[in-house]
Amino acid sequence: MPVKPLCERHLAPLVQYLGHHPDTSMFLRSNLHRDGLGGPSGAHHATYVGAFDGDQIVGVIAHYWTGVLIPQAPVELIDALARLVVAMSGRPVTGVVGPAQQVAPVRKALGLSDAYARMDSAEYVYSNTLAGLEPPPLAQGEVLELRAVSEVEDEPVLSWYRAYEIETLGAREGSDLESAVRARLRRNRKDGLAWIAHHEGEPVCVVGFNARLPDVVQVGGAYTPPEHRGSGYAAAASVKLLCQVRDEGVERASLFIQRDNLAAQRTYESVGFQRVGEVQLVLFT
Repeated sequence: MPVKPLCERHLAPLVQYLGHHPDTSMFLRSNLHRDGLGGPSGAHHATYVGAFDGDQIVGVIAHYWTGVLIPQAPVELIDALARLVVAMSGRPVTGVVGPAQQVAPVRKALGLSDAYARMDSAEYVYSNTLAGLEPPPLAQGEVLELRAVSEVEDEPVLSWYRAYEIETLGAREGSDLESAVRARLRRNRKDGLAWIAHHEGEPVCVVGFNARLPDVVQVGGAYTPPEHRGSGYAAAASVKLLCQVRDEGVERASLFIQRDNLAAQRTYESVGFQRVGEVQLVLFT
């Protein structure tokens, strides 16, 4: 099958293809919805390469300006897609994020199978429709209050974002981390993607979305500081948030949960989420 770079005229067939893989393509779908296939450099812009069967796209890989590669393609097409997109972008590869069975072939194609990864996390993908979603007791009424990050001071949000990057993504203290967390806060304020949950007036966790479309969201980026862990704040606040955006037309939600996080799995399963796949998140630098 021919493999070639994608441009704006390929947007419709690409969106159609990714629609067949809704829960493992949320990063790709959300970024395309926001920025299309063109645009200047920025965290959500990328070089895209697709595989074709006639006029139909049957596989894609994107290389973002951050250096992260995101595939959504049959395994047998990964080698050609990965090699071409990196050759075209000319950027270093800082990570690979995608369906679990596709990440290893990407690394192999690029000679990165044995490269050191500061993060290599296998996670389950969960999905649920929101029509009948009911919040757990902790999320009912005004027990937990959600405030958009656009309405709160920089702290404790920045300190929690730093801790999240270090604990979850393996980042190191320094100027690069500081730039990253401040950029994340600016982006989340601008796009309306994060909220601080307050319990009895005290901020206890941050929750939000790491990808969003008009009818579907991907929950992500939640962080609870150590002194508030074990109380179920993040899961309860996330479900409360989903109930709120349901009134704005959002119909479905997905999220990633680490394989060994049994408590989170039980919590989301108890409100109707079902496991629908697996993803692998690998970051090299």
